[in-house]
Amino acid sequence: MATLDNTNRYTVSPVTTATAYATADSFGAPTGSLKLSPNGVTGAFLKHFDGILKGSVAVPLDVQIYSGDLTTSVADNAAFALATADVFNLVARFTIATADWVALPGVVGSGFSVHKDLGDLFIAGAGNYSVAIVVGAAGPFIPSVANALKLSLISEQAAAAN
Repeated sequence: MATLDNTNRYTVSPVTTATAYATADSFGAPTGSLKLSPNGVTGAFLKHFDGILKGSVAVPLDVQIYSGDLTTSVADNAAFALATADVFNLVARFTIATADWVALPGVVGSGFSVHKDLGDLFIAGAGNYSVAIVVGAAGPFIPSVANALKLSLISEQAAAAN
């Protein structure tokens, strides 16, 4: 008999360039319509994130999760200027510091990985969420390749209220 797994992994792979990014630039365009609740009914706890970064630069990033789809028009490699209508939709935020990245040995052209526990960032409800990735305070930087990032968010089902 099959059992329902209460863990989900959502992968975000933003389309990025290999040109210069300044501090506070959007690293890829925000995703939309991710459902973080494994059963589609109750909320979820973001537990961990894993990431792979291709290239020779360990990039500090700010990962922001918003409820719903952003009304803000955000483009890759442009300043992330959040519209007032979206400010109160921020439901979770965490950072990936330069020191969080670990070099992957033997990768041609270099690469980095990260695995970080988030504790229990609670995401209420089962609606859609958008993920925005913003270059951290160490910009400007030039990634050595385009489409350099793959980030997985690992969530665990919240128990239903009785």
